[in-house]
Amino acid sequence: MQYVGPDGTRGGTVVYLGGHDYSPAVSGSGGQTAGTRIILNTLFNLGFACSDPTDAAGNPVACSTGYPSTSACALGTLKCGGSGGLTCVPNVKPGDQPEVCGDGIDNDCNGQVDDNLSRSCSNACGVGAESCHAGSWGGCDAPQQTAEKCDGLDNDCDGQVDEPDAPLCDSGDVCVDGACQPGNGDGDTGGMQAGCSCNSSGLPNAGAVAPWLILGALLIRRRRR
Repeated sequence: MQYVGPDGTRGGTVVYLGGHDYSPAVSGSGGQTAGTRIILNTLFNLGFACSDPTDAAGNPVACSTGYPSTSACALGTLKCGGSGGLTCVPNVKPGDQPEVCGDGIDNDCNGQVDDNLSRSCSNACGVGAESCHAGSWGGCDAPQQTAEKCDGLDNDCDGQVDEPDAPLCDSGDVCVDGACQPGNGDGDTGGMQAGCSCNSSGLPNAGAVAPWLILGALLIRRRRR
């Protein structure tokens, strides 16, 4: 039968030997005078329940799990296995830790260092994403600054569109509403330019001029008197 300890742990095997009659037969005594001596021998198999090993100071015993030295799972602790032997259990289980860029360690224990890592990034022109390469972050794909040009956009990301003091068009042209147009020839870059709607050939409004004509006629008559 198998030994079971007080706490329920199962240990070695217990074997009982018995039933040996060492008494001599005596005539007329019915076969036995001294009775039958029963010898009970108990043998113990010394393979009792396993306990996790410790060192002289009572600390758990460290071990190597077999993972590469760059793996977070490389170090472990000796513990009792299911079959009664000892096994090296990783202190960090595979997948317990997220990968970290730049520490040179395979944090998630998948056999690769700094793999499949990305994060968001931004600059003056907007947001994007960057990746971890050779232990450092880089390669942000956010929109990049470019030289300002006449297109109705803030190309250099300074908060202004088509700045009037920048040479955005060819000589003589001016930037108007995102397009270069010929200037009016007087060096004015802020007045009316080509493309404006104006009426230079129409006559003055008669209603607005009539009072002045009447006043002029009255003055002329007075002088003649």
